[in-house]
Amino acid sequence: MSESKARELFFPYIYGDETLQLSILKCELDGRFIEPTWNPDLLECDLSTESDWSRATITLDVRRGAGSMWLPELVPAPERAAPPVLLVATTHCGSTYRRQRHDGHVDAPSERGQVSLELNRSEVLGAVDVTVFVVRKAKQERDIAFASDTAARLIASRRLAIRIDPVERRPGPGLAIQWESFKSSQHPYRSKNVAVLFHLDTAKGEPVLFLNKDSDPDLQVILGSEAPRGRRAVLRNLLFSSIAMPVWNSLVRLALKEVSEDGSIAPGWQRNVLSAVASVAAPDCGAEEALQRLVRDLRDPSGGFAIEERLPVVIAKLVQFREKAEQTTLVLM
Repeated sequence: MSESKARELFFPYIYGDETLQLSILKCELDGRFIEPTWNPDLLECDLSTESDWSRATITLDVRRGAGSMWLPELVPAPERAAPPVLLVATTHCGSTYRRQRHDGHVDAPSERGQVSLELNRSEVLGAVDVTVFVVRKAKQERDIAFASDTAARLIASRRLAIRIDPVERRPGPGLAIQWESFKSSQHPYRSKNVAVLFHLDTAKGEPVLFLNKDSDPDLQVILGSEAPRGRRAVLRNLLFSSIAMPVWNSLVRLALKEVSEDGSIAPGWQRNVLSAVASVAAPDCGAEEALQRLVRDLRDPSGGFAIEERLPVVIAKLVQFREKAEQTTLVLM
């Protein structure tokens, strides 16, 4: 069950979860208007290419989602002509623990609203999570089927992310990651395999792990989360460890092809990959000896020192799969 559906079950009144639609209306940095990079699919506003700013003001346009419940349906009948509601946004930076409330306004008849987010550069790092929702402004006791308390949430948006600093998500040491819509990809494999979650591209220079933007939105939220701790962080870490295991196995096989006949390998990502795996496979050896042992065993047609049996275990240790799995049981049980 998705997190959004699980939350919906526990609201003791009619509630519209993750149905508000968000877009960037305008963005101002220290009085200067800019056009930020905006990804409507991931709901991500990227400010990481902007430097030397102190204060940002980002104004969001908020609309009713197509086919979703709207405010008159979420309040008792006597209130439907003028629902007593307020549009609110919260910003949270996991890296600095900065949490802030921002009040906006919503017009029920036009099914639209606006809210401005004020961010101080000195208070945020990495990324800022934003959630927009509509709450009651006054208590009601007319109908228990509807929210009754002041500040009770009636309808909310999906999480929006404001990226402050460039981040490379790595499912293991040294692997860069990019998000891409496989449906619109120019790559021949990704464009023909639009349902897969990831693809390791080694065609140009250093390898890049591509993650599919067309995957489930809830999964994207987890994989893109910047939370330093909590359930979402634990699930994210386990997912990346799971992806990393087959990826690192492929990287090892590709890197082995670059080893010369005498066992030497030039500096580059191939050597880095083999060295990382070798340090786990032979932790009691020096770096160069461990590398030579790994190459020798991988090249041995008889499976030197049972390398084929040991390699999955070695890679699992490298990406800390057991630790991530055990952390998951702690937050889910």
